Amino acid sequence: MVCSALASWNLADLHYLFIENVGNLICSASYDLGEDLRCVLFFGNRRRRLAVEISPIFNTADVAHITQLDLAAAVEFDADNARANIQAVRL
Repeated sequence: MVCSALASWNLADLHYLFIENVGNLICSASYDLGEDLRCVLFFGNRRRRLAVEISPIFNTADVAHITQLDLAAAVEFDADNARANIQAVRL
């Protein structure tokens, strides 16, 4: 789908192309989009084992960025625990 959407674009004119997956974090890990860098943005919700539960995306990511940390206290998010879980599932 990405390839057909870009068919009429002159990619030589682009410095960066961001492809956003707005679905779940599991399915997106299954597809090779030919990207040079895979970045996972995720909200720090209360689930302590988030990275373990959806490890495929973290195994294929170059960067994982926790967003909305201003809400961390309100949702009882533990950033250190999230980082440890992400590192635990990295291959």
